[in-house]
Amino acid sequence: MPDNIVMECIMRRKKTALYITAIVVAQFLVSPAWLNAADNDKPAPIIKELPDGSLYSGDLKYEVIREGKGANEWPNGDRYRGEWLNDQPHGEGYLVRKNKLEYRGKFAFGQFSGLGDLKTASGERYLGSFRFNQLDGPGLLITSNDEYYLGEFYQGKRHGRILYFTSLSDKPQYQLWFEDELDKNVDMLDPENTAEQKLMKEMIASISQVGQKRLKQRKANMHYRVRGRVRKIVNAVAESPEQVYADYIINLLDLK
Repeated sequence: MPDNIVMECIMRRKKTALYITAIVVAQFLVSPAWLNAADNDKPAPIIKELPDGSLYSGDLKYEVIREGKGANEWPNGDRYRGEWLNDQPHGEGYLVRKNKLEYRGKFAFGQFSGLGDLKTASGERYLGSFRFNQLDGPGLLITSNDEYYLGEFYQGKRHGRILYFTSLSDKPQYQLWFEDELDKNVDMLDPENTAEQKLMKEMIASISQVGQKRLKQRKANMHYRVRGRVRKIVNAVAESPEQVYADYIINLLDLK
């Protein structure tokens, strides 16, 4: 047999051997056994029962005080995930009660405090500023009948100037409320009622700033993703209470 034919046979055998070896290695790397082995290397989260009967997984101080970040389930079925301070929810967190109430946002020493998103068991939703577990300050109330009250709240009640919408696309009615009661004796569109109209404009301008800030963030977060020859515009997904609240303001006030 000529030498060139012998060398060609040897090279073909080497290529075949390398090809088979590559297939075996690839099958090993993607096999379920290899993936499971990698997962098994991760330590399972430690769930500890605390003196109050709660089941907790996360950071602890002195082995019994929740402080830092962690998830907790109380004996009554309420669940919380987020930040803790001195054994109380404090900072950013998410709470789900047994009665289906949900709150996502800021906490202060166990209470809703700061900007948050509250969904009640009756189907109502509150977005805005909270204080001592109640909507307090500028905010938005969405009723179970899809009515929108955007404006001033105090101790969980509509109190002050309110923009009332029957739908997202509807034009607002200007209203004045006192402790959750609509003041029907005041005409907010009366030309002589200049004082209330000035305060209403100031409130709308303040709320609009929240929406305008969100619009700038949208533009800043917009970028191009190239996939082959297709170019798509990708926007950030609104998830935080701040973003959801601002998006409602943009839609209700028709900001551009």
